[in-house]
Parts: sequence; structure tokens; C-alpha cells
Amino acid sequence: MTQGKNLKVILTGKSYLEYVDAIYKLQEKGLALKSKYYTDSFLNNNNFSKDLDFILSSLK
Repeated sequence: MTQGKNLKVILTGKSYLEYVDAIYKLQEKGLALKSKYYTDSFLNNNNFSKDLDFILSSLK
């Protein structure tokens, strides 16, 4: 569903992946603001864990 998509939109507030399209539409209409602040972990994409990668690859 979200593989390869930009997920910055879910940082606009309390949101869920299911509402990504709705948030984009609200932003286009000026009814929702775009994010001002991003966490360092999001900007740096430093979220690799060999243990987690092993577990997730085993589930496939």
C-alpha cells in the first residue's frame, strides 16, 4: 500500500495511513496545514535494524 510512497503527510498530526489521500485533499483545499517540523529520525532515515530486518524477512 505505502511502499515507495512519501509518508511526510502522516506527520501532520494524529493520522493513519488509511487517511493519507484525504489529508492530501484537505491540504490542497487549504483546510489542513503541511507539516512544519520533522523528527531527526525521519529526515535521516536512520531506522535500520539487522534484527528487525531478519524478523520481517522471515515473515514473508
